[in-house]
Amino acid sequence: MWHFYAGGFMVFGILLFLILSSGSVLAAAYADRRYEEALPLTIFGIMVVFYFLGIFGALKSGLYTVLALAAAAYLLAGYQVIRRRDFFPFLKRIFTPGFCFFALMFLLAIFSNKGMTPHWWDEFSHWGDTVKVMTMSDAFNASSGFHTLFPSYPPAMSTFQYFMQVLRQMLYKTDFCEWLMYSSYHIACAALLAPCFGRLRWKNISGILFCALGAALIPLAGYANYYNILTIDAFLALLAGFCMAYPFAIEKKRGWLQISTLASALFILVLTKETGVLF
Repeated sequence: MWHFYAGGFMVFGILLFLILSSGSVLAAAYADRRYEEALPLTIFGIMVVFYFLGIFGALKSGLYTVLALAAAAYLLAGYQVIRRRDFFPFLKRIFTPGFCFFALMFLLAIFSNKGMTPHWWDEFSHWGDTVKVMTMSDAFNASSGFHTLFPSYPPAMSTFQYFMQVLRQMLYKTDFCEWLMYSSYHIACAALLAPCFGRLRWKNISGILFCALGAALIPLAGYANYYNILTIDAFLALLAGFCMAYPFAIEKKRGWLQISTLASALFILVLTKETGVLF
């Protein structure tokens, strides 16, 4: 059984990681940006695609849209790398400390959450329930007839969790996976923390280790249950901190990537919880 899980689930994990990395690969090829610089924008982009398609009743088509965009990103990046003949500098921009941090957190999110099930009231009343409703109906939980307790809650995180559910179901034709909701949550949070490594180089090993430890512990400082609960507060806090710190981080380099990332982060902040409107 473990052999089936490790071998079969590996396809899902690799495909998912490639999709989440597609924006970073494109930015590294065309804008000479490091992996972690475009990672948050990719996560935001996935949420935005599902949100707008869901508004028009085409939530499930968001999966195929994201797959098409990811494939196009790799094709365009490959063309650019071949045209410029800068394969090794391109790889250097991809395999950064931020890439390794995200890859490690990605693996931990996938494997450490296996078997996790909802166990807090807020998960049963909304944060877990809404993802299951969306997965079973391919529609937002606010749609009439679902009788969810909090249909007015914004769906940013739910769209990302839904994306991972339908991607897995596309590959394996399986039922709803409860523990994958936790993996989705932690992967999205890790993407917000990866830019902390933006100025670190491989020769600064002590700085990398210190930053990795800090990034893993920061969520616990304000939310002790971060690693075993689905409530949106920890992600909301990280996203709000990202929105406040990012303008200072990009003070000397405000290109299309930085402006798009900040604008998308502010938009997703509003879609995360109603308190995001305050920003």
